Order: sequence, then structure tokens, then C-alpha cells
Amino acid sequence: MGISGRVACVMDSNSHIEEAVVIEDCIEESIEHSNDPALLAIFKYWQKLKGTALAPCWPEWDWMSIPTSTIRHCGVVDVIRTQDNLDFVYRFWGSAHVSANKQELTNKSVNCMKPLAEAEQVFFQYRTCYERREPCLFNTTIRNTNLNITIEERSLRLPFVGVDDESITQLMTYSFISGDANTIRRVLVDDDEGSEY
Repeated sequence: MGISGRVACVMDSNSHIEEAVVIEDCIEESIEHSNDPALLAIFKYWQKLKGTALAPCWPEWDWMSIPTSTIRHCGVVDVIRTQDNLDFVYRFWGSAHVSANKQELTNKSVNCMKPLAEAEQVFFQYRTCYERREPCLFNTTIRNTNLNITIEERSLRLPFVGVDDESITQLMTYSFISGDANTIRRVLVDDDEGSEY
């Protein structure tokens, strides 16, 4: 078991995919100029909850107040901060992510994500949102160099504060990968099996 009774990473050897998947580009975008109605609905709900505060508290979040079709594309991490370490551990990892990545990360660190290039990029994005203490929107291009296929993932990352203070204790993400389900799975896990993304 890992920190706070959470499951530790068990990394298997799948080096061909680890070496093949690279982050080709990551661009930060303006949330307000997004043309994704689902993303904007989630962001507006977050803004409504926060009011004049820095950010809302996680217990205030109501999943039924966002488009229900987006929930499977969401993830929530707990911020695990010690004197010399920062980690993000999934308390919820939506079923679309499970299907696309062919792995379940609930109660596991972001660092357990495979492939490694994606884990590093996701950690960077969570850390950026955590340090800025404000919403961030990233558009990431992921390439599988073995197959010469790319996908784009748009990720809205939203901070939440603790009940008793203004420290960031959770981060919520709505992530959507463009492309058909088989292409997404081929890029991320080099697998042609059907996916429900």
C-alpha cells in the first residue's frame, strides 16, 4: 500500500509502447474562447460554486449539475503534499479514461499512468493548476511514433480548496480526446481492441 492506504504503482514492462508514445506539443488555451459547450458548462458551474472565493470546496461539487455525458471523461485527484514531495492521487478516474488507457487508476498516483510520457505531461498540468491556484486548459498532441498516428487531448483542470482553509486539496479534470475510439486506444496502448471512448 502507498500513501494513506492507497494502492501503490505496479509498473509492468511494456517498453515498446513506452518508447513509442511521445508528447509532440502542449499548448495552454483560453477557457473563455473554447468552442466546447460541455467544457464551458463545467467551467461555468465551477465559477458559480466558487462565487467570490479562490475556488469552491470539493464537497460542494454536484455531479448532476454538469452534463451527465461528461462524467465518464472526468477525473478527480487528491493533492498529497509532504515536506519534500508533491503527488496527485486519483479519487475518481472516469470510465472513458479506463477504456482509452486500458487501466484503472482510482486510488493510484498520476505517476502510475502508462505510457510514461502521458503520465509526465498530466503531472505537469496538475502541478501547474495547483501552483497557479486557478483553472487551466491544455491542448496536448500525443503521437505514437511506431504507428505514426497522433491524437489531441483537451484537458480542463479546476482547483478546489479545503473546507477549513484556502489550500488546494483537490483538482478536477474534464479531458476529451479527439478521434475515434480505436485510434485513441492504438496510440495510447498500441491495441486495436474496441473501446467505448
